Amino acid sequence: MRIITPLDKQHLTDIALHLVWEPDEEADGYRIEFAKSESFEDPLTIETMRNKSCEVDYYLPQTDEELMPAGDWYVRILSDRGKKTQTI
Repeated sequence: MRIITPLDKQHLTDIALHLVWEPDEEADGYRIEFAKSESFEDPLTIETMRNKSCEVDYYLPQTDEELMPAGDWYVRILSDRGKKTQTI
């Protein structure tokens, strides 16, 4: 699994938050973690299901409640099968 977008160190606005990653082919779902430090202490998490009809998996916020507050964030994605992406 590898995050495709955004790029590492890329600055985004709340409007531009859109994650795309290579899927874990055996996964049914993912946990996206956002943290203020690379140690991921007390991360904000979002649960999402795998879209098996797409070549890549993605997350696009549907409501304002799902938007991350402004600031610098570290992001990683963990599959329900135990695989995880790099940290960006």
